[in-house]
This record gives sequence, structure tokens and C-alpha cells, in this order.
Amino acid sequence: MNLATALQANGQHLAAEAEYRMVIQLQEKVIGPNHAHTLNARNNLAELLDDEGKYAEAETECRQIIGLEETLLGPEHRLTLNSRANLAVALLGQKRVDEVQSQIAEVIGLMEEKLGADYPDTVNFTIKFATGLAQQGRTEEAIEIAERAEEGARTTLEESHPVRQKYARLLQSLKTPE
Repeated sequence: MNLATALQANGQHLAAEAEYRMVIQLQEKVIGPNHAHTLNARNNLAELLDDEGKYAEAETECRQIIGLEETLLGPEHRLTLNSRANLAVALLGQKRVDEVQSQIAEVIGLMEEKLGADYPDTVNFTIKFATGLAQQGRTEEAIEIAERAEEGARTTLEESHPVRQKYARLLQSLKTPE
């Protein structure tokens, strides 16, 4: 799993995908398909598929695991929220904005509440959602999401904190016409 994550971080998506698939196969055999570690590996694969632009495949993977995660871990568990966020990214990538719009606000709100505004997953998905909305021509909505996130970060984090810097860069890119 660590190898797959490292390969993904280094942009070696095909190799990472192969590793994730091997890990999932082994985990399903050894600890079972419904184990939290197996579901986490599948969620990591779904995020990679989103990153690769394989949105339909990512959507299928997310839809298969979300129900299991909600039952086994609860609807507000970090892994469940990540899978819901990955599903939203997959739907955005397929230009299904109307279908996912209300989910985005709910997932971001839950992530901020349960994980924290500066938690890496919260920041990562907030940026992905805002960027995805902007790519669909919904820049005002993207700016609203980014401004809300930046405001939350401003209340708890120092100005030099990397999360505040990420949100500042995101807002600048959204507000600067190309």
C-alpha cells in the first residue's frame, strides 16, 4: 500500500494502479472484502482513478464501497467521507454537476466538522471540488467554496500556515481570468 501511495505521489499512475489492484486482491483474500483496510485500499484506487481521469470507473468503485463503509464504519467516518468525496469528484469529472452539487457542500461540511478544516483530506477535496466546479463554468460557486474554506482556516491557522497558502493560491487562480 505504501508503495502504491508513493508511486501515486510521484505521478507514476499506471504503476500505482497496478499496485493498488494487487493490494486489494491480496487483502480481499487474506482479511476479506469488507475489512476497513480493504475498503481503504479501494478508496485510494478510486482517488487515483479520479486523478487519471477515469471518472466512470472511479464512480463505480465508490458506489460499491460507500454502502459497506456506512454500514461497517458509519456515515461520518473518515473513510466514508473520503469515498463520498471521491464519488463527487468522479461525478464532477463526468460533467454531472447538478447531480453532485448538494453533496459537495454536505461532504465539505462534514469533513470540516469531523476531521477539521486543516485536515489534509478536507483541504485536498475542497480544492478538487472548487477546481472541478470552475472547470464546469461554475466559477462563482467555486469561489464561494474556496472563500468559505479560507475563512475557516483563517480563524484557526496562522497566516503562514501551508493550508492558508493553498487556499490563497486557489482563490487567486479562480479570480484571475485566463
